[in-house]
Amino acid sequence: RPVGTAPSPVKPPVAPTVTPPVNPPPGAPAAEPPTGPTPEEIAKNKEKVRALIKELLEGLAANDVNRVFQSALKLGNLGDLEAVEPLMKVAKEFKDPYGRNACTLSLGRLHACDAVPLLLEMFLEKDNSVVLQAAQSFTKISGIDSGLSGDASRKDKNEAKDKWTRWWKEKETEIRTRWNQPKADVPPPGDAPK
Repeated sequence: RPVGTAPSPVKPPVAPTVTPPVNPPPGAPAAEPPTGPTPEEIAKNKEKVRALIKELLEGLAANDVNRVFQSALKLGNLGDLEAVEPLMKVAKEFKDPYGRNACTLSLGRLHACDAVPLLLEMFLEKDNSVVLQAAQSFTKISGIDSGLSGDASRKDKNEAKDKWTRWWKEKETEIRTRWNQPKADVPPPGDAPK
């Protein structure tokens, strides 16, 4: 015959404490972005960055996902914007999504404003892992969630790309100022040095 046990005393529920969000007063400066490596650390690591860029591009040429993956992640951690162009090249051209994701992740870690148009184009990729990594890197740079999910439809991807492309055109200068990455001056056609 089963033995009964006395019910345990019921504790009254405790209401969760909710801390209201702290919003800066109107006109107050926004919080400073986190800082990365110092200029001295970047200068000290220049040779390492150049060796990793060489390794990254050789990995692209050899179609070696391990070399691309490892060198891309290391470049993202070193904080040198010299790596942005090579990372973008590999993110565009490499076939394997793991290598492309590593490059895209590193572009986000570098807050690479120059890479935003590429990241927005990557919203249209067929491989959902590439789409999600591009969206996460865009968020890291912009501070805004793109709203893309792992099961986004083609229509959702197109709408997100269009929406955030318009947003980037409006906010690019502000975001570049936040990350201290002014847009490179491009000489008008015909004004190239002879």
